[in-house]
Amino acid sequence: MPSRPPGSPDPDSREGHPAGHVWVACAGPAGVETRLLALEGDRAAVQSASCRGALSVLDGMLRREDSGLG
Repeated sequence: MPSRPPGSPDPDSREGHPAGHVWVACAGPAGVETRLLALEGDRAAVQSASCRGALSVLDGMLRREDSGLG
């Protein structure tokens, strides 16, 4: 089985990285924000939660940028 990069939504630990640990990041004019997610569940559940986590980071950045416009 090919190795997966750190943070891949694999049910097993890979290369010393705990299963379900996924880094998400978002970059915008105000900078870059990263977040480490410690997720549980099968591959599909971790993938879904990773997407929600990434959208949450983006939402937070957009809200902070929007609050500075007015």
